[in-house]
Amino acid sequence: MKKSELILGILRIPFDLIATFLAFILAYELRLNYPDLLPGLSLSSNLEVFQPRDEYTLFAIGASLFLMIIFALNRLYSFKVDSTLQNELLKVALAVLSWLMLILAYFFIIREPFFSRLVIGYTLLFTIILVSLGRSIIRIVESILLNKNIGKRRVLIIGANNITQTLYNHFKKDKRFTVVGVLANTKKPSTATYRILGSLKELANIVKLKKVDELIQTKSDLNEAEAIDILDFCREKHLEYSFVPDI
Repeated sequence: MKKSELILGILRIPFDLIATFLAFILAYELRLNYPDLLPGLSLSSNLEVFQPRDEYTLFAIGASLFLMIIFALNRLYSFKVDSTLQNELLKVALAVLSWLMLILAYFFIIREPFFSRLVIGYTLLFTIILVSLGRSIIRIVESILLNKNIGKRRVLIIGANNITQTLYNHFKKDKRFTVVGVLANTKKPSTATYRILGSLKELANIVKLKKVDELIQTKSDLNEAEAIDILDFCREKHLEYSFVPDI
């Protein structure tokens, strides 16, 4: 795993936590200080109906930590992000909505209504906006680093066939990856645009020389011993391994 992937992945947790807690505080202050903010809706600003600030703060901290658990269960803290920003933000919105429904269910079970439904509504809105903003910032930072060739995953492909060319074309369009080359015991097709670095026997040397992070096998006619050797090598060197059959 790249250091940049690890750092940015970990940063999502405090970003989300701060954003959620801030959403609670903004919702409370907005409801307290601007009761007539929404047109046609005049609400009481009587402090007696409000939850005390210190109790609300403790509740906000607990609820924010609970949302981190919901995010983790929805795989929103995966270090290797393969989805687009739009899909990630959609998952965030759905997770936040589920989280808020669970909070409302909790108050229903204990038969104690929350002191302000508008605060709940504000919290939902601000949480989605602020968490999405934080994750967008992280994506922008990631994009800047990738443009400087920091954090790119270096991929080595085993096998020279049509699938290899398809994968090579795909990775060329994805700035998160760099294909360092291909290992093959046979000649590449005449239409291939990738570069063969050597044979399978040179795997260890090329992985070390090219600083490979991920190995993709497209050659399916390897004997059992060769296949086991590749898997054992990937485990030993902590390389990510994938197999794409050439069918």
